[in-house]
Amino acid sequence: MRSRARTCLLLALALTLPAAAAAQDKGPCGSAEKFKQTKRWEDLPGCPISYFDNGDLPEANKILNHYKFQYQKFFEDWKTQAGTREFLSSLREGQLRQMRTDYYVYAKAWAGEPQLVAARPAYDEMFRAVEKHVSWLEILVDDSFGGAFEAVLGDIKRKASPESIRVNLENGVVPVLQKLKGAGAPDTLVVALGDGEKSYTIADINALVPSFRSSQKEVEAKVNADYEAKWRPFLSVLRGDRLMLFKKYEVGILQGAGGRTLRTPADFQSTPMMAKFTIDESGVVNRWNMTIWRLRGDRIVATQTRSGWGNEPPSAAFR
Repeated sequence: MRSRARTCLLLALALTLPAAAAAQDKGPCGSAEKFKQTKRWEDLPGCPISYFDNGDLPEANKILNHYKFQYQKFFEDWKTQAGTREFLSSLREGQLRQMRTDYYVYAKAWAGEPQLVAARPAYDEMFRAVEKHVSWLEILVDDSFGGAFEAVLGDIKRKASPESIRVNLENGVVPVLQKLKGAGAPDTLVVALGDGEKSYTIADINALVPSFRSSQKEVEAKVNADYEAKWRPFLSVLRGDRLMLFKKYEVGILQGAGGRTLRTPADFQSTPMMAKFTIDESGVVNRWNMTIWRLRGDRIVATQTRSGWGNEPPSAAFR
């Protein structure tokens, strides 16, 4: 009799071991007591296993494990999709709703199954933490934080566009970090992704801001030096409004009397007028629009506009 009972016990253990082993393989298992101490998703009651991967476990266990699996997915997705519009869209389209214990599919079980009733306070608390994360994600997406941060990194790497660095840093990156801080986001929150698997927390980026500002100044100095070297023959002789128009349009855009394109320092120095035209292609027939600046010495003394039908003004318009 004892031998038969022992055999039955061993058989029962053999049947339960695969499910237990599978649970351990899927990720960290926790308890209400442990979560109360740490407040981490890893320590929520249950093990992170998708509903249909729970085998023959009781229904309450399947639901508990499935909910923990959803929290695991949320926080792991955050590491690889932080700040993306696609991540926010997936949450709004149903993922977030399904993490609630009052989600209609499982609401009855959470209200009646003793195991789930005991675990529910921990999951409700964790859901409130997720809602905070979503509010921070909305700030990142609505203020295009990822795009601004990526632009700063890219421009510094290319040593180009100092004004773009300044605008994206001071009007994009820094204000959003301040807004996140005001919304209660921790310094450890991942808010941006870099090359490969690189991710950046709020603390990481705050620490980088001074070096970004220094890099912006270095890039600006280099760009200015390159500009001065390239256009020195023009910059050394032009003054006043002639210099202003040159800096705005440079060579190949402005035209002088008769429609001749201004190309040399002497052209810009001697011309009594500078003109620029654009083509309006929005109608059935194209139309040209021209602005003319009249110069006396180095000053603009009059500004005129002209327009007409066609793809370019006739030479008579440049007078």
